[in-house]
Amino acid sequence: MIACSPHDEESYAADSAQVWTSIRGCTHGGQAWSWVLSYLRAQNGCAAWLALRLHYLGPTNQSKIMTQAEADLEAKFDNGEHCGFTFEHFAEIHQQAHTDMEEFGEPLTEAAKVRIFLKHIQAPFLNSAVATVCANPSLKNDFEATVNFLSE
Repeated sequence: MIACSPHDEESYAADSAQVWTSIRGCTHGGQAWSWVLSYLRAQNGCAAWLALRLHYLGPTNQSKIMTQAEADLEAKFDNGEHCGFTFEHFAEIHQQAHTDMEEFGEPLTEAAKVRIFLKHIQAPFLNSAVATVCANPSLKNDFEATVNFLSE
């Protein structure tokens, strides 16, 4: 219900102090505190919420997230597991990048997800598994199934 509620001045002007109390409790002493500190004196929860939303979900931050997602899709899985970088971690990076891109209106098709994923697997011991995925239409059009297959 909270996520669906409108967060504009008319909707909760009467509860602005209560909203401020919640925002202050969550942000005080952290990185976000500097974005809401100017609303301390007035205890303007509505304005503080809008400031946080603009900073963390505004166009500039969306652009940063999309740039990072695109960079993450370029991550390579080279010679197997080393230095704590496992195949599972590699798959998680790709899945998070897909989620971020979808959230901001630039989703990839399942086939594109699989193509990009396979392109960056350079571990020789996975060559035959990658070839199997490429030859199997149901796998090469389903990112989750591909990850599960390669994980085995």
